[in-house]
Amino acid sequence: MHLADIPFPQSAGRQQTNSAGLNRVIGSGILLLLLAARLTAQVQLDFEWRDASGNVRSRSDLDEILREHEQWIESDKKAGTRANLDHANLAGANLSGAYLRVANLSDADLSDANLTGTYLVDVNLSGASLRDADLTDARVSNANFERAIFEPKSLPQLSGMSQARNLELLTYDNNPAALALLRTQFKDGGFREQERKITYALKRRQAELSCDRCTRMLLTDCGSFVFNTVFFDWTCRYGMSPGRPLIFGIVLWLLCSLLYLVCIHRPGEAGLYRVYEPSIRNDSSTQRRVERISPLSTTHSSGPRWLFQFFRREWLLLRTSMFFSLMSAFNIGFRDINFGRWLRLLTRQEFDIKAVGWARVIAGWQSLISVYLIALWVLTYFGRPFD
Repeated sequence: MHLADIPFPQSAGRQQTNSAGLNRVIGSGILLLLLAARLTAQVQLDFEWRDASGNVRSRSDLDEILREHEQWIESDKKAGTRANLDHANLAGANLSGAYLRVANLSDADLSDANLTGTYLVDVNLSGASLRDADLTDARVSNANFERAIFEPKSLPQLSGMSQARNLELLTYDNNPAALALLRTQFKDGGFREQERKITYALKRRQAELSCDRCTRMLLTDCGSFVFNTVFFDWTCRYGMSPGRPLIFGIVLWLLCSLLYLVCIHRPGEAGLYRVYEPSIRNDSSTQRRVERISPLSTTHSSGPRWLFQFFRREWLLLRTSMFFSLMSAFNIGFRDINFGRWLRLLTRQEFDIKAVGWARVIAGWQSLISVYLIALWVLTYFGRPFD
C-alpha cells in the first residue's frame, strides 16, 4: 500500500485548515465589535448639544444635568436641581436608561435620540420633536405630549402611553405612520378612549394640512377644510367626543323652543296652529278644526293674581313650543317607524301642531340638523366612522 492511498492525514489537515480559518473570522469579528464600541463611546464623548440659549454644551455637561436631576428626585427636591432642557437641541443624544422623571423637555429636539428604556414619567414633552427617536421600552406615564411631533421609529410601552396626557394634541410633519400604528395598538389593546384621541390627532392634522394648501389658493382643499371642520370637528371632534352631538341637539331644541314662543306672540299669519282631528268618541260628522296658538289675555287683576296668571299663561305657551320643537327634532320616519307621530300619542287629545310662515322654515332646518346630529351620535358612539 502506498502512502498516497491513505486518506486520514489529508482529512485531518483540511480540518485543521478550516478550524484556523474559522478562528481568524471570529477574531476579526470580535475586533470589529470592539472597534465599533470604542468608536461609539468616542462619539458619545465628543457629543455636543445646544441649550435654550444656543450655547454649545458637551456630553459631560449633559451627564451632570442628569446626575443633578436624579439627586433632586431622590432627595425629594431638597438637593440637586431639576433638569430643565426646554428648547435644547439633543438630536442624536444617547439617553438610554436615563431617569428623567418630571424633567422639562418642552420644545426640545430629540430627533434620532436613543430613548430606549428611558424613564419619562411626568415629563413635559410639549412641542418636542421625536422624529426617528428610539422609544423602545420607554415609560411615558402621565407625560405631556401637547403639540409633540410624534414620528419615532419605535413606540414606547403601550400601558404607559395609554396614561399619557394630551394624546389628542399629538401631531406630525409628513409621516403619520407612527400615530396610525399607535392607534392600531390602542384598538387591539381595548383602549377605546385613547384610540379616539389618536383618531382626532390624525384628522385634525389632516385638516391643518388642507388649511395650509388652502392658503395657496387650492379651492378643493379649502372646501375640504371647511367641511371637515364644521361637520366633524365642531360637532364630535372626529369621534373623540361622541356625546357632543346630543348636547348640541338639546341646545338646538331649547333655542328653537324660544323662537317658536316668539313666533306665537307676534301678530300675523306666521305661527303655530293646533289641528284637531275628529275623535272616535264623537259623531263621525265632526269637522276638522284648526286654531292658531296665541296668548290669551289675562284678567285685569291687581297684585299677585295678575302676575300668577301671566306666568301660568307663558308657561303653557312655552310648554307647547317645547313640545312642537321636540316633534320637529324627532321628525324622523322610515316606513312604519315615525318618532314624531309617536310623540303626538303622548297627549290626551287628538290634535297635531303645524307651523306656518317663517316658523315652518325654522322647523325644517331644525329637523335636518337634528337628524344629522342624532345619526352622528349613533355612528360615533357605536362605531368607528373616522378610522
